[in-house]
Amino acid sequence: MEGMEGHNVCLSLHSDNLFQAEIAPPSRADHVAKGPRGAPGGGRTSTMSTRPTLGEVLLGIEGLALLRLVSSDDPSARRARVDEIRSLLGRIDASDLAESAEGHEYDLAGGYRAWSETYDTPLRLFRLEQPIMHRLFDSLSPSRVLDAACGTGRHSEDLAGRGHRIIGIDRSPEMLQRARRKVPSGDFREGGP
Repeated sequence: MEGMEGHNVCLSLHSDNLFQAEIAPPSRADHVAKGPRGAPGGGRTSTMSTRPTLGEVLLGIEGLALLRLVSSDDPSARRARVDEIRSLLGRIDASDLAESAEGHEYDLAGGYRAWSETYDTPLRLFRLEQPIMHRLFDSLSPSRVLDAACGTGRHSEDLAGRGHRIIGIDRSPEMLQRARRKVPSGDFREGGP
């Protein structure tokens, strides 16, 4: 919003389903943040003039999940989101939710180095991806296969198990180290754009 730089957005919970938002100039932020304690619902108020806390981010995510259900015919799904929002609001100032949600930003090499440690932890997408990839792998006659951006060699391992000779390439030495352990017969090389 034009001309609003430096202003604070203050959100107050006044009852189970009524929020009041106020945009305050910096000089008014402390007054708004204190808010009236006699307001219905306890007058809990949060000033969002710093980085979002984990609780605020989780509240936003739950709000987005609720919005995704706007055309849903499942009232129990919407009720579950509303219940979770209420639960979060009830403990929004708890120490585990009051920490900043801001994380560390890694460069490409550092990010892949850190990710290599958990890369093979099952993700929701594995269940969707594996049947499709296994059908594709099963349709191939054993041959030499290039696994570009091979990461930790998850697909290389599946392909080698089907008799393929693997050449894997990746930019991350840490990912390649894991791929080499999975497929000792593979030829894994560092490289990429």
